[in-house]
Order: sequence, then C-alpha cells, then structure tokens
Amino acid sequence: MTFNLALPLRLRRSARPRTAPSPTVELLAGQRRDIALAPGDGLRVSAGELVLLRPARWLGDALVAPAAMVLHEGDTWTSIDRECVTLVASEACRAALRLR
Repeated sequence: MTFNLALPLRLRRSARPRTAPSPTVELLAGQRRDIALAPGDGLRVSAGELVLLRPARWLGDALVAPAAMVLHEGDTWTSIDRECVTLVASEACRAALRLR
C-alpha cells in the first residue's frame, strides 16, 4: 500500500500537486503573435500550420538571422535560450505552449 492511499481523503486532496493547463494560442490565417520564452519552454502545434520566426543573433562580427521554421500539425519545438519568437499562421492553427 502506498503512503498516499493511507492518508485520509481530506489530506489526499490537499497533497495532490496542482498543475495548470498549458496555455493555448489560436491564430487565424495571416495573424502574428509575439511570445517570450525561457530556456526549456516550447510549443506543440495541435492543429493547422504556423511559421516560427526567431530573432537575429550575433555570430562573431556578423548578425545572422535564423531561417524561418514551418511547423505542421503534431510538430514540437523547444527553445534553448531566453528569446522572443514570432508565430505567424499560414492557415488557421492552434498551438499549446509548454511553459516551465
């Protein structure tokens, strides 16, 4: 028998971890949305298709802009650094954010 089952019902309810549902972003075709992400945060496209635009970065003496990424239904992406990304919907889409 686990410890959790041995607790009275009122204590089991308070001992249960509370998890907030992940925020969802819904965009119509052509809409844009800027999102600030911390390291380890990411998103999962649950419907539609969107384009992920990342900010330019300094690489030595040159300013290099990463290529735009097209994310389709079921694709996930995770941020490595703290950054502000832009989501552009190429068609109506829905994406769930994974925030830490």
